[in-house]
Amino acid sequence: MSGIDFSQYPVVDELIHECDMENEREHILWLQGTQSGAAVLLAEMHLLCKAALSDSIPLRNRSKVSANYYYGTANHKVHVFAAHQALSDLGMSEKDLSRLFSHKDVFGRR
Repeated sequence: MSGIDFSQYPVVDELIHECDMENEREHILWLQGTQSGAAVLLAEMHLLCKAALSDSIPLRNRSKVSANYYYGTANHKVHVFAAHQALSDLGMSEKDLSRLFSHKDVFGRR
């Protein structure tokens, strides 16, 4: 086992079983790039979310414009199984995601 406790990620675990990938689970590339790069991306996204909630109209507009960039960047750097787990953790469906980004092709991932 790769050291990942998949019982903590039931959606990922179910998808691995559905796709009959039990033997390949240690070789799945969950994240493209480095962990530090992912940490910076998450920190920037956190600031973007705070800006979206601010009273400043310029910050809110900047946040709205930047959301497309961060959505695309994050979406293309994580494995599709991990993306499904994240949606589940947030209590969202693919339909909810497509409504949030209705102006983008959310399922044209790669």
